[in-house]
Amino acid sequence: PAENQTYYAIWTPTVYTIVFDSQGGTDVADITAPYLSAITAPAAPTKEGYTFGGWATTAAPTVKIDLPIEMPLNGAAYIAIWNVETYNIVWNNEGQTVTGENFPATAIYNSTISSPAMTNTGYTFLGWEYAGTVYAAGKEMTIADAGNDGATITMNAKWSPNTYNAIFYLDNAKTQKYATVPTVFGQTIEMPDDPTKDGHEFNGWDNDATVMGAGDMEFIADWTPILYFVEFYNADEEVIY
Repeated sequence: PAENQTYYAIWTPTVYTIVFDSQGGTDVADITAPYLSAITAPAAPTKEGYTFGGWATTAAPTVKIDLPIEMPLNGAAYIAIWNVETYNIVWNNEGQTVTGENFPATAIYNSTISSPAMTNTGYTFLGWEYAGTVYAAGKEMTIADAGNDGATITMNAKWSPNTYNAIFYLDNAKTQKYATVPTVFGQTIEMPDDPTKDGHEFNGWDNDATVMGAGDMEFIADWTPILYFVEFYNADEEVIY
């Protein structure tokens, strides 16, 4: 050229990618953009039974970092941090909260709890109802996602009233059984028809209970001998004695 010329380099920023690994959570789209261009952090992923704890690098997978606001040189790769959720447990027995060593007050997601046993006079314990299923004593319950960390799970005790027998006897030795009436605990006993006995008047039963207790119940008939009068007549049909 006839005179000096100045030339300037033209640079095009390289395009890089930030990769997000949600570690089992909902998918998070990668970000691809030119070097040093502004980037916006993605919405937090979700994962059943866990709370999102931020992003980390594979070199320090438990240390939360702040995402860059501009595309870094060579891009980056991040993995999600997850904190397992802990739930509160209420053991509800007919409106009363049960506590004790065998009744844990908290549990983490996906852990197992052994269904604790219960007793109640006149009833058979069926188990604890959780998430629509009744778990008999000793059965393992797996804790499902309760929605958020600190949520409350209620376990409800289920009972079945026992059936016992009301047994009616005609004699004190209980060798003559008159009737057996199966009755549910706490329910009214259906009394049998009054029995009869030659030469006796039935006075009722020795047990005046009307409601079934927590076990078989016995009833013994109470009798009063009927008094008869004997008259003696002579040939003239006159009473002589």
